[in-house]
Amino acid sequence: MKDLTKLYEDIVELYESVINESEEDYAQWELSNEREAFVASARNLFAYMAVRRRDLQSLQERLSQQGLSSLGRMESRTLYNLERVIALLAKVTGQTEELAEIELDSFAEGHKRLRENTELIFGSSERDRLSQIMVTMPQEASENEDYVRRLVKEGMDIARINCAHDSPEVWEQMIKNIRQAAEAKGQNVQVMMDLAGPKIRTEWIFTTYKKPKVKRGDLVRMTSRTDQLPPVDDEIKVTMGCSIEDVYRQIATGDQVLLDDGSVEFTVHEVGDKEAILKVEQVKGGNLRIKAEKGLNFPDTDFEIAILDEEDEKALAFALEHDAIVGISFVRTATDIKELQAAIQKYTDRPLAEIPLLVKVDPSLVAAEPCWRNCPWMLANSSSSSMGLVM
Repeated sequence: MKDLTKLYEDIVELYESVINESEEDYAQWELSNEREAFVASARNLFAYMAVRRRDLQSLQERLSQQGLSSLGRMESRTLYNLERVIALLAKVTGQTEELAEIELDSFAEGHKRLRENTELIFGSSERDRLSQIMVTMPQEASENEDYVRRLVKEGMDIARINCAHDSPEVWEQMIKNIRQAAEAKGQNVQVMMDLAGPKIRTEWIFTTYKKPKVKRGDLVRMTSRTDQLPPVDDEIKVTMGCSIEDVYRQIATGDQVLLDDGSVEFTVHEVGDKEAILKVEQVKGGNLRIKAEKGLNFPDTDFEIAILDEEDEKALAFALEHDAIVGISFVRTATDIKELQAAIQKYTDRPLAEIPLLVKVDPSLVAAEPCWRNCPWMLANSSSSSMGLVM
């Protein structure tokens, strides 16, 4: 009984600290809330954040040993789960506990809100499943109507158009084929226009070596300059182009740089106004040929880069004109969401709540801890929009 009493006391202590901490976050957020329907979700989100800031491994093991919920699946009903465990332990240990009478309907409330919010973004579906199937459209979707009809028949719910490829003319024909096929089948198929966002990548590669594979210890030049190629006798094996000059202003000697999702790991050896010398620290497989169009990530650097460039804004205007879901990648902070919302309001008079957003976060683009710490605030500060966060 002593073990159960101590477990009860620890759960009550956790519950009270979560309440206090989440209410502080909620009070900070409440002033900027623009949608009353979002309040319940926000309170649950802040409670879940407060729980996940703590190491619960030992507590979870003790709960499991007593046949109780280990608090492992509490995303949609955080306080409810804690209250149920407290109520059960209170009865077992003979405590007087005001939380003992809890409405069982609350158990399903979080799932109900999730379903409703999903429909705000993707619309209702006639298919007998909860999951949504998204298919990225190749250029063929603009030319081959039968191809699109087959996708709809096989269960496509969302047609994703990658705005980093093709042209508005091609996108227009894709959308026409998608909507005609969906109407013919009697299915709700949404179109998502996925804006490129601020992805940093290798744009070109220059080398005078016949076999320019890099290995640990090699030096690689990263530059925004295209007016001056390296000399033929350059000791640096590979030069790769990256034209975003903010990169060179914000990285520092010793910072880590990752190429192609970590296939090559560098540290910054030297840095100048328009270029940097990187030292290879690790290569998957021992050596590797660096190629163009590969992603560059900077885990130690929290970049201040505009969320939309000129091409993104053109694609955004097109998406709004065609009533598409707006998708965007490589979002880092709540400020990015606000900038996106401001851009939307430049191109349409429709309320933000009527324009569904899908925001993809790439935690490797910035320092991992700040990025994940920002994610809940991205959701919380998007209360005026119907928005989903993609991990």
